[in-house]
Amino acid sequence: MARPARPQAGNIPRLSGPRKRKRNGVGAAVIQLGASDVRLGAHVDVKRVIALYKILRSLKSNMRMLICGLPGSGKTTLAKLIARKRCDTVHFNADAMRGLFRDWDFSADGRLRQAWRMRQLADMAAQTSASGLTLMDFVAPTPQARAIVKADCLVHVNTIRAGRFKDTNAIFQAPTNAQIEVTSWHDFEDVATRLAHWTAVTTDSAMSADS
Repeated sequence: MARPARPQAGNIPRLSGPRKRKRNGVGAAVIQLGASDVRLGAHVDVKRVIALYKILRSLKSNMRMLICGLPGSGKTTLAKLIARKRCDTVHFNADAMRGLFRDWDFSADGRLRQAWRMRQLADMAAQTSASGLTLMDFVAPTPQARAIVKADCLVHVNTIRAGRFKDTNAIFQAPTNAQIEVTSWHDFEDVATRLAHWTAVTTDSAMSADS
């Protein structure tokens, strides 16, 4: 599945959520911010940023998963598959967040700023602390960026040898501490099912321990 080129111009990103979806009789708020929703505008849309924060405050989540890998490896595809299998999921796509905050700086400082942004958004989701899953699909090219995000589970999508952006290829360091490594697109459906089930069991166990 081809990944869209980095946005250069356009409109403010669309924020879809929260929408209620029922599964097994349970309703949950879901944010889907995919790369296809990203548009770069002339200004940060403050109303949409505020709306995002309000949505986060209404969510309940206590596990965060980082899906990292080279651009075009399939991170967003895998994240969306997992989100479809767990109705209590909030999904942050890195490109969508860059578009929302109008920050397309891919320098070393810009990449670290993006890592902190993803961390802060995940922190906001986790502060509601009851149940659920926070997904971040983000290149996270260096150990420092991955450490900043501070994920409970690290998934490395290792399906390609090089992405389309030479600057990212040059600095990308494959993680050595990933709990899950996905090496084929053919495995996505099975991996998504297993991860959705595993995170549900883990978060349910954590809630039982706290209660």
